[in-house]
Amino acid sequence: MVPVFTLPSVAGGVSGPGTLRSKYNMVLVFVGMGSDAWEYLRSVVRIYPDISSEQARVIAVAVGDRQGVQQLATELALPFAVLADSDGKLTRRMLGGEGGAALCVADRYGEVYFLQIAPNAASLPDPQTAVDWLQFIGIQCPE
Repeated sequence: MVPVFTLPSVAGGVSGPGTLRSKYNMVLVFVGMGSDAWEYLRSVVRIYPDISSEQARVIAVAVGDRQGVQQLATELALPFAVLADSDGKLTRRMLGGEGGAALCVADRYGEVYFLQIAPNAASLPDPQTAVDWLQFIGIQCPE
């Protein structure tokens, strides 16, 4: 199950996967702040319409202070929730201290269907993988 957590949102306030539970399937993306993170988030933006069409939403967690993460979200015109993990503690805890990036796909109840942890965003699978898993979830639970 996707643990419930909250972090500062670049949109203001705090947010996390709990806000999506029972409403939407979820794609969680954990990234750092380097150029590989930026490029990976750009690739998620390109397929975001496909993700949305699967009744899913994206939450991106970027390691860095809120101002830096907000700059990233603004420059990339990210259409999804972006949360700032200022000291990286939550990211390390969520990823078991094993890596600095992850792609996770879960259903609306928080059950994880896919999780890949990587040392950095450049090592994550193509975001199309998330769409494929969301389609699988849709087949399993068509309602």
